[in-house]
Amino acid sequence: MLRRFILLHHTPQKDGKPLTMPFAPSASILFDTANEATEQNQIAFAKRYHELGLNAEYFWIDAGWFRGRWPNGVGDWFVRKDGFPNGLRPVSDAVKKMGMGFIVWFEPERANRGTWLDREHPDWMLKVTGTPKGARAGGPNRLLNLGNPEALRWLTDHISMMIENEGISLYRQDFNMDPLPYWRTADEHDRQGITEIRYIEGLYAFWDELLARHTGLLIDNCASGGRRIDLETISRSFPLTRTDDWDQRYSNGPARQCHTYGINLYTPCSGTTTDEPTIYDFRSALSAGIHPRWNPYTSDFPVEQAQGLIDEWKRLRPFFYGDFYPLTPYSIGDNVWIAYQFHREDLGQGMFLAFRRPNSVDLTSCLKLRGLLSSSRYELNFEDTGNKQTFTGEELATGIDVTIDQAPGSLLVTYREYPS
Repeated sequence: MLRRFILLHHTPQKDGKPLTMPFAPSASILFDTANEATEQNQIAFAKRYHELGLNAEYFWIDAGWFRGRWPNGVGDWFVRKDGFPNGLRPVSDAVKKMGMGFIVWFEPERANRGTWLDREHPDWMLKVTGTPKGARAGGPNRLLNLGNPEALRWLTDHISMMIENEGISLYRQDFNMDPLPYWRTADEHDRQGITEIRYIEGLYAFWDELLARHTGLLIDNCASGGRRIDLETISRSFPLTRTDDWDQRYSNGPARQCHTYGINLYTPCSGTTTDEPTIYDFRSALSAGIHPRWNPYTSDFPVEQAQGLIDEWKRLRPFFYGDFYPLTPYSIGDNVWIAYQFHREDLGQGMFLAFRRPNSVDLTSCLKLRGLLSSSRYELNFEDTGNKQTFTGEELATGIDVTIDQAPGSLLVTYREYPS
């Protein structure tokens, strides 16, 4: 019920339906996020995807395209000329000719000490003494006060101008600091909370104005990876990357499976990364949106397998906009199975994903499907083998035994209500 409510009332809409989250690669792993990005190497990377038939929907330039680079240049939202002498427009024009939209990363609320915003408009900055949580080396961050009408007007006009001039079709807003000490410092003792209230009102007004000025614009709400999910932000945006933890100990298959299991209980539209075009890694990342961090230049890059995984995800994508049911207990352990189901009652279709983790000794698990009509018949398609079996909804709710021969390994089954 919560997912249906959020999809209907708190998800960006187009033509009365939730916006579709994209397949959006970036070249960040090859070019130090985007600190070493140039017009030439970004276009070349996008062209490589296009030539290999990987069918990207958006191309993404992440942090580092601006003067001062990442992270020291935050607060200097002007394109650095050493990599992009003609701005970002040549890149956006090139990728759009390849059929892709264009994503650009910003973090407009945070300004490092000494950057353009801090120098030119210190009166717009919220500051604290010392080094609070989230501060970068070299001194505390400044926080652009979105509750200040002049600051809000400048930010709205500046970002809007960049969206127009640079051909940005998906605006990615990050936020890598803890604002609470800045808000509290700005308030009198008997007015604690008022700066935060005005600030958040400004944030929502900023996004609303961008969406009003730029028809079809999408907003990606990152905030260090899915840390700014509330009903108002997800009404205007979606988190294309729900975690920023790239440590392989935690961002591997089991971690992504756990993220999918947990976040889908309350937020239907989220995306995550996939590091390798392998079946287990890619399926572990299956979400409404996918951000591959692949290197398509390697001599052994598995082109056909990557194409197949992308096509598989695009075929499955509608199921993420339905009901979600966990089929096993939640666990971070590497010796268990984890499984979950996405069901579209309106289509009479759905899928379930099961994972046998690396140290699980169990070849078989009994899964009880949810949300099905007990008297209806359903045709199950075991995607890896092409085997098809028919069960009643009652039989599927009672439980069916499924097998995964390898550990780690995955099982993908799609189903449809069988015509009576």
